[in-house]
Amino acid sequence: MRKQYVVLALALLAGIGLLNLDWVKEAPVTATPVVSGNEEADYYGDQLYRRQYNAAGQLEQSFRAATLQHFPLSAVSHFTRPRIITTAEDGKMWQIDALTGEALDQDERLTLREQVEIRSINTPADDPITIHTDWLNYHAGQQTATTDAPVVIRHPATLTEATGMTLNVADRTLQLHHQVNTRYVPQASE
Repeated sequence: MRKQYVVLALALLAGIGLLNLDWVKEAPVTATPVVSGNEEADYYGDQLYRRQYNAAGQLEQSFRAATLQHFPLSAVSHFTRPRIITTAEDGKMWQIDALTGEALDQDERLTLREQVEIRSINTPADDPITIHTDWLNYHAGQQTATTDAPVVIRHPATLTEATGMTLNVADRTLQLHHQVNTRYVPQASE
């Protein structure tokens, strides 16, 4: 009888040992925390997509980003490959792309950096407009994009360079601030 208890105790210990070994092998995989300076991101995600509608229920703006990292102490979110598509009241659409972006928690402003490009996306193929700059601030509530950096605007047969601009998407106006230089080369007509 005593032998049976010893064998049972040994089998029980071996079973617990195997369960413990299995638990160690199947430990959950954890993501590497994202750190900026001395601060660690409290949440992050991939393939962010946000839509904003006006009072009539029509799509007014959409925002996409490849990645998002939020830092609570500095109250800022960092984005990679942000894209904003915004629609004016008359249905004209603009697309704004950049390599990186950031937004403060208490602000509706999104700062876009590195290879920022603004383009009209529902215009005739022979009438595209593209605007390039190093950085800009996009104010979502006002649908305006502003920068003090150099700006290059390309339009068929026209190249405009300036320092600083304000683009108001809602009323489709573009104001160039300083040192505006435009070159016009008419296209040959057949």
